Amino acid sequence: MAIYFADGTSMTTSAGGKLLQVQTSQVTSHTACSPDTQLVFKDIPVSKAITPSASSSKILISFLLFGETSNNSKDHYFRIKRAISGGSTSYITGADQSARTGTLMIAGMGLEDSSGASTPTMITLSDYVDSPNTTSQVTYTIQHTSHGINTFHLNRTVDTTNNDAHEDGISWITLKEVGA
Repeated sequence: MAIYFADGTSMTTSAGGKLLQVQTSQVTSHTACSPDTQLVFKDIPVSKAITPSASSSKILISFLLFGETSNNSKDHYFRIKRAISGGSTSYITGADQSARTGTLMIAGMGLEDSSGASTPTMITLSDYVDSPNTTSQVTYTIQHTSHGINTFHLNRTVDTTNNDAHEDGISWITLKEVGA
């Protein structure tokens, strides 16, 4: 049986396809994530490293971000930064084209009321397949940007009122190495 990946490569289950390792990291503290400049991506503190055992391995990336935006809930963009130890840094994102911003995903966040300060959401990515083609350590970091330098409050609502309508949460990233 063959497993086909979005990047056009495949592997057969008889020759591999085994889960070789899992690395995960949780973040529980609050961080106000604001880009320094509109539409310029900035690291947020959701990151994890993995060292593939073979250059042919695939890395499955999953993450969950819990949080709420200060305003303009539809104008928050996320991508993944891939940094190879001793090598290059690249991004898992769509390509910038003319005035269009390349992104991996745009967060669709709703608002419970006009204040928009008590409606957190979960932004998720499940099993994106990456082919880093290395046996060096690879660090994956989630990045954020927005229009108008709006803030994404990681792991809590915008409003800090101490009641049950203003939740705190956790965010995480999980990396799984699949052998070829």
